[in-house]
Amino acid sequence: MKKINFLTILWILFYLFVFSFLIRNSFSYLDHDLGWHLAVGKEILETKQVPHIEHYNFTLEGERWVDHEWLSNLLLYWGYDNFGYTFINIVFALIILITLIVLNIYTQRYFLPKKNGAILIVLFQVLGLLGMAGHIGVRIQEITVLFTLIVLITIHRYHLNRTHWTLLILPPLFYLWACLHGGFILGIALFISYIGLLIFTQLLKTLYKRDANFKQLQVPTLIFALCVTATFLTPYKTELFSFLNTYRDTYYLTHIQEWLPFYYFPFSYAKLMYAAFVIIAITLTAFSKHTKQTFISSWFLILSSIFLFLSLKSMRHFPLFFVISFPILVEYFSAFLETPNDNILNNKYFRSFALIKPYIIITFLCVIVANALDTNFFTNPFQNFHRTNPVGAVEFLHKHPEYFNKRTLATYDWGGYLIWTLPQNKLFLDGRLPQVYFAGHTIMEEYHEFFAENKAQEKLNQYNVELVLIKTNQGYTKLNWLEKYFFDMSEEEINKDRRYINKFLENSQDWNNIYSDPVSQIYIKK
Repeated sequence: MKKINFLTILWILFYLFVFSFLIRNSFSYLDHDLGWHLAVGKEILETKQVPHIEHYNFTLEGERWVDHEWLSNLLLYWGYDNFGYTFINIVFALIILITLIVLNIYTQRYFLPKKNGAILIVLFQVLGLLGMAGHIGVRIQEITVLFTLIVLITIHRYHLNRTHWTLLILPPLFYLWACLHGGFILGIALFISYIGLLIFTQLLKTLYKRDANFKQLQVPTLIFALCVTATFLTPYKTELFSFLNTYRDTYYLTHIQEWLPFYYFPFSYAKLMYAAFVIIAITLTAFSKHTKQTFISSWFLILSSIFLFLSLKSMRHFPLFFVISFPILVEYFSAFLETPNDNILNNKYFRSFALIKPYIIITFLCVIVANALDTNFFTNPFQNFHRTNPVGAVEFLHKHPEYFNKRTLATYDWGGYLIWTLPQNKLFLDGRLPQVYFAGHTIMEEYHEFFAENKAQEKLNQYNVELVLIKTNQGYTKLNWLEKYFFDMSEEEINKDRRYINKFLENSQDWNNIYSDPVSQIYIKK
């Protein structure tokens, strides 16, 4: 029987730690969109067809809409209904775990010929994991992170061995991806960037009168055409692309927390640190006279630069930026720092410190157990986040069905929650369609009109809103010393009272406050 070396044991323990972290993180919050994902998945299962007509929001009722995550929603609801919330948490944790393990193996095999990057892989994966924490959990966009990595590896392997069958996995992958999540557009962009760089290199050869080989473009171009064609075969066909085109408006990028740039407050220091390391690696690699640039390294530098820009523009793209930039980041710093070969952990020199090994193992096990003990396991997420969701308000409304079937204005973050827990009431807006054009601008801009100073009465009357469910307090944000004294930020300004609609409803003769708790308030029109 082959003896397992110490390095293998460490990798197993490290990824057990990662899994325990992912589970704890997943159970620590409720995704705002989970409710509507489940509701739509249930609808698809019951009707045996994808949704085409909007009926959750009274503002858009009867309009056509496209669920670009229809298959994910169906599978999510099926898993939740049959196996429970813990099961779907495990599934989504495994998606990220598999992504990190594959990324590790891929980086070591193709970017670390000296096998000297284990320490850096651990450090940068932990940093990336901390940066991604707010974007992972029960989050469907995790599928795009995994599929992006698969596309990168597939194209890279094809480029190295020119084996045409390597690319044949991509058309069915893109079809599946287009059914699961609209992020397949990024996969198409990756493929375009590869073909574009191929064309550019052949044009350069022609310019410098070298032997160009444009025939090598034939196979990837054909496969690319098949991939794009496959995305038109989903139940939505061309309508899917028309819907994704509505995301061109950028208002939501500066008004939804997870879409904000990651240099916006509140700062994500893990994201900033990781980006700083990548900027150093890109800059010094691109301009170093001692670094020999290959086609693949150039491609990764370009992609890393593009996704650095995208993640700076919107923190939601950070997980994709992490996956794409990780190989060249580890490759650069392992060469720059001249890190020792990973086998040092198994050689005689290290074995002389045998007493250290049990302590390392015990430390890992203690952290894993601590994560497990610190995880708040539960079966119904919609009853366990009283501080962030209107749990009490929804319970009150279910006890008073006379308030059902009211045109409801609710806090945007609660839209998905209410679609699942209060399906009787149609909403002004929820998390599915913030970018849709409405009333001369996006519907999210129209939604924010309700909360502007001296606008509440006009908008409530304009849309004949009958019930308002909003946050009781806007919350208080505390700044750390760095934000106060280095960034010169004002805690007083950040926490300035902007609850204009609350004040109007409190003083209005046309509205009654029928429920209030520390989290939410309900007002009903007289």
